[in-house]
Amino acid sequence: MTSQGTGPAASATAPPFTRRQPCPVQRWTEYPQGNPWVVNDRGEVLRRNRNGTWQRLAGRGTAVTIATNGTAWLIGRDRVPGGYSVHRWTGQGWRRVNGGAVALAAGPVPWLVNSDGQIYVWTGKR
Repeated sequence: MTSQGTGPAASATAPPFTRRQPCPVQRWTEYPQGNPWVVNDRGEVLRRNRNGTWQRLAGRGTAVTIATNGTAWLIGRDRVPGGYSVHRWTGQGWRRVNGGAVALAAGPVPWLVNSDGQIYVWTGKR
């Protein structure tokens, strides 16, 4: 068996992989009902609708995540103490919240990591 491509996924025991063109998606997350949201290489935020089309949302960022309750969170592009601005999706646009982050993830609530490596969890108070 031969494998195409390189890296750990391309081994004699793995199915063949074919190298693809570079993908403009930089970060992605999936809505609990299965609809993905992405941030592309231009910082644009897009979500896939149920009919399969992509919708570009207002604003720009570097990373997006979605909590299990469906609330989307974005690391913006504005430098602030702690990293970059943090935003919460309102259904109409992004609302900036206190704090700065360089990484984020969500379960029931979002967790942020700032530029000093400190970890914070959303309490919903500000």
